[in-house]
Amino acid sequence: MRLIAPNGELPDINYVEARGDDGSHLSEEKIALGVFRVQIFLAIRYEMQGSGYCSASKREMKTPIGVIDGSETGLSELSLAFPGPGCRKTPKLEGDGE
Repeated sequence: MRLIAPNGELPDINYVEARGDDGSHLSEEKIALGVFRVQIFLAIRYEMQGSGYCSASKREMKTPIGVIDGSETGLSELSLAFPGPGCRKTPKLEGDGE
């Protein structure tokens, strides 16, 4: 699963929520910034939503809900996009060394 912010930066704190139509909640494994692995089970339909928090603007964001059907075989990839301007970069302080 991939989270994207087409109009700005990804939230600096981000995660994925996955809920099955059987009432289950799955956890994600973060692979890289905005990239997650979620193991799903056969015959269960999942609704997934990305959530994030922008430290610079102190703003919470959510993606629209995406759906994965567990009856499909093989690997599935889903991209969820944060709407709006995304996050702005946190300004670097003088003397940060970067």
